[in-house]
Amino acid sequence: MPKQRFYNLPIEKRERILNAAVSEFSRVPINEVSINKIIKSANISRGSFYQYFDDKNDLIREIMSGYKNDMIDRIKQHSLKKDIDIFNLTLEMLECTITFTEKDNNQRLCFYVFDTMRGNENFFNQIVGTDEIKNVIDMLITLIDSSTFKYSERNDIINVLEIISTLGGKTVIKTIKQPNNKHIYIEEFKRQLMIIKNGILVERS
Repeated sequence: MPKQRFYNLPIEKRERILNAAVSEFSRVPINEVSINKIIKSANISRGSFYQYFDDKNDLIREIMSGYKNDMIDRIKQHSLKKDIDIFNLTLEMLECTITFTEKDNNQRLCFYVFDTMRGNENFFNQIVGTDEIKNVIDMLITLIDSSTFKYSERNDIINVLEIISTLGGKTVIKTIKQPNNKHIYIEEFKRQLMIIKNGILVERS
């Protein structure tokens, strides 16, 4: 995460730096992002940049922090309910993610960030945080009523969560690419969830 020196800056300067970063992260894929372009646009020195951030991933974490915290808050809100429905929660999180991508200049930024996350587990862990991922998984496993699951071991539930998150990520990417088909892709995701929930084989007596 950004260093405390960054948070000590005046709000106007912080916003200028973040706006410059959003512009650059929206311009090219993550591995092509230029720190030089960011510092030039933000009107800061390279030395100042590294006084505020360790690397460009620090910037992404800060830009995405509001979205990430919103997701965690939604899970915590569901924790107040009895017998959490992981499928309804997943659908709500997908729709929230799509709404986030539609705001202002988020579309291209989210496309590059989410696409990189899908193809690079290390990048995903760096941006979200390994400890936070573990905490969220532990929270979900605690909340889910696994007594109705055919496969209820911890690793089984983690596998289901990974499958659902992969499908959700693909849905978000498709929606960003073709926003006019958003409702089609959401309905496809709902059907995918239904197949996971109900299974595909017919039980024969």
